[in-house]
Amino acid sequence: MSWRPAPSVAAALTEANTLWPKRKRGGDGIIGDAEHARRQSDHNPDASGIVHAFDLTHDPNNGVHCLLLAALLSIRQDARVRKIIFDRRTVEATDWVWRDYTGEKPHTHHMHVSIKPTKTAENDTSSWWDADPVTRSVAVLWAMVEHATKQENTPEAKAKAKAKAEAAMEQATAATGTSWTAALTGGLGGATAVLQSALSLLSGTTGPEPARGRPVPAPQGYRRLVGAVPVLVGAEAKKVLATVKSPANPNGLPVGAHVVRTIAGQDYAFLIEWHKHPPTDNVSDALKDWHRGVSTLIRNP
Repeated sequence: MSWRPAPSVAAALTEANTLWPKRKRGGDGIIGDAEHARRQSDHNPDASGIVHAFDLTHDPNNGVHCLLLAALLSIRQDARVRKIIFDRRTVEATDWVWRDYTGEKPHTHHMHVSIKPTKTAENDTSSWWDADPVTRSVAVLWAMVEHATKQENTPEAKAKAKAKAEAAMEQATAATGTSWTAALTGGLGGATAVLQSALSLLSGTTGPEPARGRPVPAPQGYRRLVGAVPVLVGAEAKKVLATVKSPANPNGLPVGAHVVRTIAGQDYAFLIEWHKHPPTDNVSDALKDWHRGVSTLIRNP
């Protein structure tokens, strides 16, 4: 059976390519594969051959932060949308309430969007990813709170997580030189920069830094990378190291914070910890005492 994407579905990925020309596309998709064909899916063509869904690759390093984009669609209740799935969470247009997603695939590397099977939704090719400044700023805060509270089960725990997220937003402005002004006037790029900065700081907002030498627990869902570090991963670790708190950068990332990056389709966390080289290492004396460093972790399978 021949098929074609609904015009609005094709427009979503075309617009993404224009906005973020360097973005990764490995998780993109419209037509379903054989596995999709065996079950009900909006990636399968309808009786007229029209496909009503698309997948967009999560690539925050190149501007595509699917948590932020999901927030934009959800906040403005985009009239085309029937369902969104991203990072183990889902929302449907029937009530626009986000819930846990228990499907087989967690959708951590791409966002799934289904549109309504109506002519209006199919033919609406207006911008998917543009938003007014107020919506962008609200989306950043919503994304932070959603990220912080999604695993909490009690109102008390959710309230604490929400406060932690808001504290990270405040700290992000000092640590990176970005601010709400960037989210309001810098387009999606500014909003993404604020969100990335705040997410990086989220684990470091519970109080003062751990005492020198005290171990820092790994972020939930990650384990320490053992063996050779891939070249691109090592390069990213050096970039993160440049943002770490120091006498020259007092508002940098503190011990306990971590930065998550997706590299070659794999999630890594760069954790700020206390490091100390052995006395016999050929390094400066300062590095033989406790100092802030970056450890590389990889998401569990």
